[in-house]
Amino acid sequence: MDFLALDLSLNNEMPVSGFQFQLTDLPNQGFFSNVEVTERTSTFMVSFNEQPDGSVIMLGFSLTGDVIAPGDGPILVLSYESTSIYTSQIVISIVEGASILSDQTGSELLFNFGQGLVTVNGEAPPPILEVENLTAVGNFGEIA
Repeated sequence: MDFLALDLSLNNEMPVSGFQFQLTDLPNQGFFSNVEVTERTSTFMVSFNEQPDGSVIMLGFSLTGDVIAPGDGPILVLSYESTSIYTSQIVISIVEGASILSDQTGSELLFNFGQGLVTVNGEAPPPILEVENLTAVGNFGEIA
């Protein structure tokens, strides 16, 4: 099993008081095993929960009113563990309708996001074998 540490970065011009992100991995060949705060979110409470569809929801806020100051850089470090034995590329993406940034009044902040691409190292997949001795006869609505 391959373990990856992935930075979730934020470039914000305004203070951010809270966030909720839902992330997916396509193809779903692993799981997020941990989420850690960074220097930018060190005073935040952060929780995460894997969903039945394989995505993960992360929620972060400060109980003392602290904010993520304007700036650029990682706000979370995600631990991702691959369950595939083969080398593959996995797209990590934010689910737009289920993700939000909020200001100090709890109002939604507009944001843009980009996908991430990670390569999981493993074995080469087995070769695809040619099909031999296959014939098909087609008729209307059926193939024999």
